[in-house]
Amino acid sequence: MFLSVVNSNKGGPQPHAESVIQLAENSFNSGRQDVARKIIEQFLERSPQKDQYFCRANTLMGLILDYEARDSNGSE
Repeated sequence: MFLSVVNSNKGGPQPHAESVIQLAENSFNSGRQDVARKIIEQFLERSPQKDQYFCRANTLMGLILDYEARDSNGSE
């Protein structure tokens, strides 16, 4: 849903960073790493302010990359 809202609001008002990060974290925790990655990538493309939400987005991206590499590094 978030992706459709963002895509339809290009150039318009954007959702608050906290909402975006919470949605991405909830997607990741529910097993939808692909959705979480798309949300975080779109968030980081907006050149967000370097604050706690930026740090949370980068931390979550690290967790997503770790999850995606679990088959190649041998640890699940």
